[in-house]
Amino acid sequence: MTFDDYAKEDIIPTVESYGARYERVDVVFDVYKKSSLKSETRSKKGQGIRRKVTGTERDPGNWQSFLRDASNKTELFHFLAEKMCEAETTSTVIVTKGEDAISNTRKSLDAVSPCCHEEADSRIFVHARDTTTDGSKSIIIKANDTDVLVIAISVLPSLQELGLEKCGLPLAKEPRCDGFPKSMR
Repeated sequence: MTFDDYAKEDIIPTVESYGARYERVDVVFDVYKKSSLKSETRSKKGQGIRRKVTGTERDPGNWQSFLRDASNKTELFHFLAEKMCEAETTSTVIVTKGEDAISNTRKSLDAVSPCCHEEADSRIFVHARDTTTDGSKSIIIKANDTDVLVIAISVLPSLQELGLEKCGLPLAKEPRCDGFPKSMR
């Protein structure tokens, strides 16, 4: 299986499924900065095998080792961001790509890009604020991290001031690597 196959079989169908149900789909990835405190913590977990991520390259047999290398994750997330914006949906799709964001529409991304948040846990709420500012009265945030719940409780009043009426946060029962092959879940 190549990275293109992985995107076509696992990632794009998921984005299209959400796009069929919701007006806007935001996908937010972590950013891996070399000079951050998180980078130092990650380095203590061991080194993975560096692999180039292109559409024609075969996906790694050992995803856990592959994902230990921040460069692999960065390339993978950038590759997937481009692919997600190619999904066939009438919904707006916004995906983070490093500190920037890209979209399948001409929507201005000034409110979400560039963004200095390294953790997706907090960056999600930059996107929540943007969609609320655009007039969304209801949002759903799919996450499996209790940190996201704590942040949501903290920022909910400010989102309500902008007009948000309903915020759903179903904590996913799947591991954080929701989009990765089922063998890793």
